[in-house]
Amino acid sequence: MAGITDRPFRTLCHEMGAGMAVSEMLSSNPEVWASDKSRLRMVHSDEPGIRAVQIAGCDPSEMAQAARINVNAGAQVIDINMGCPAKK
Repeated sequence: MAGITDRPFRTLCHEMGAGMAVSEMLSSNPEVWASDKSRLRMVHSDEPGIRAVQIAGCDPSEMAQAARINVNAGAQVIDINMGCPAKK
C-alpha cells in the first residue's frame, strides 16, 4: 500500500499494539533504488517491532538481490508480492 503503510504509519500501528505492519511495496529493480523515496523506504534498522518488507518484481535474481539488501538494512521478514494489481 504505497503512500499508506509508510514508516510513521507503521510506528503508530506498533504503538497501538499491532504485532506486525508490512512496509510499502519496494521494487526489486535496482534502477529505481537511487531515488530519495526508495532509499528512505529501504531503511529499517531502527524501526520498532517486527520489520517486514514487501518486494515486487519478476526477475528472480533481482528479487534475491533486493531481499538480501533489505535484510542487510534491518528487515526481518521479506514479503514477496506476487499479484499486486498496481501497474508498477
